[in-house]
Amino acid sequence: MILLAALVATASVRGVVRDTECLPLPGVTVVLRGDARQRTAVTGAAGEFAFEDVPDAPYTLRAWMQGFQALSRDGVRPAANGEPVSLMLPLGFGTVVDRVVMASSSGNTPESVPGLSVRVLDDRCQPVAHAAVALTDGPRVSTMTTDDTGRASLPLLDGGRYSLIVTAPRFSQSALSADTTPRGQTEILMPLFRGPPESRIVFEPVPSRFSLMDPVTQPRIRIVAIGDSTTAGTPAFKSPREAPPAGEGNVTSQYAYWLMQAHPDWEVVNQGVNGERSDTIAARFDEDVIALKAAVVVIVAGVNDVYQGRDAQHVEEQLATMYRKARAAGLHVVAGTIIPYNTATPDQNARMHEINAWIRTQADAGVVTFVDTRAAVAAPGNADMLASSPDGLHPDAAGYRRMADAIAPAIERAVR
Repeated sequence: MILLAALVATASVRGVVRDTECLPLPGVTVVLRGDARQRTAVTGAAGEFAFEDVPDAPYTLRAWMQGFQALSRDGVRPAANGEPVSLMLPLGFGTVVDRVVMASSSGNTPESVPGLSVRVLDDRCQPVAHAAVALTDGPRVSTMTTDDTGRASLPLLDGGRYSLIVTAPRFSQSALSADTTPRGQTEILMPLFRGPPESRIVFEPVPSRFSLMDPVTQPRIRIVAIGDSTTAGTPAFKSPREAPPAGEGNVTSQYAYWLMQAHPDWEVVNQGVNGERSDTIAARFDEDVIALKAAVVVIVAGVNDVYQGRDAQHVEEQLATMYRKARAAGLHVVAGTIIPYNTATPDQNARMHEINAWIRTQADAGVVTFVDTRAAVAAPGNADMLASSPDGLHPDAAGYRRMADAIAPAIERAVR
């Protein structure tokens, strides 16, 4: 019998991300989701991104960048001819309060009330007339239709959670929400995208410690953390790599969380996966680290190799490969040591110490910046036991915080 493998037709999802002045946005993180695999890209200098060899299926595109609304667009399908998708990110929902002149309840004397000024554009930066704009603020719903310039004004109360929904024939529905009274700009810019009206575009705030009016003058430093369970945050947390898009569980059970708490100007991407060996981590290094165009990569790997009986040389070879790839891509490498687990045998502990000593030699040679993550979580006076652990195998949240406290100075040295 001859078995023929089924061929799955593939195409690409390509596109450009712009702001609502139609200027390209470099450095935007774009994620494509819809099949078993999550794909991530970062836009180039012209705002462009591409996902190649994508099976034909409906996908959701999510795009975000500090200081702008995060966009989520569903119903995107790959195209064999690579026809580009246009994405547009408005500035953060930090907009208005002008006074809107409305007719009084008697219908005679106009009255001035707080209101939102909204301008609706299509994905070619052209105004959309006759679009329906609905504003919800608490229990109230106000509706208005845009004029020929794409503008509409709606009454607004001070306080509460706000949402805008914009619809128009031949366009996908756009929705935007905010938790606080919008302030700052003169009007909200709401983009519409050509597509089936039943599909949706959703905009959500991206938290920022910087002014939404000046989102590019103080960029965040992107750091990728890659490794096994002790990077992911096991047992209390599943990383965004394991449970996309935002992870699942107790967010404090990961050193990435504590790094960002202490350094709001850092974006730490948690690419840890529970149970992985150093060779499986190295196999996804290009996709999970290099493609993200970070400034620094933190690598902690090897404990599962030791647990499964592999020798120290095997781990050292895999780590050396990752160090070499990172340096070739212009990334600074922060290399952490393998942390202990309480059931390790004397032989397993000996191999972990051998690998950790080798990592230190790489730092001495100037290849990496060294951090002793093992010492950070070890019990006082016993480098082979965890100071605190919910399962005897992994740190608790306090242990992950101690890892972050040790890693942060190493990142600072690497950046300098």
